Amino acid sequence: MDLRQLSVNVLDQNSLVEKALKKASEKSNQAVSELKANQKKMQQLQQEQLELVRA
Repeated sequence: MDLRQLSVNVLDQNSLVEKALKKASEKSNQAVSELKANQKKMQQLQQEQLELVRA
């Protein structure tokens, strides 16, 4: 394998790594959004529970 082929392989590998990192970042961002939504819902339910206990 010559140096040109090696450099092409490295560039291809870097491209694949970049795509994988981008996809992982998108999934992470989605998970954070879902977590925040769940935390907000949990707070609402806890507040509702507190109001029911006080009633």
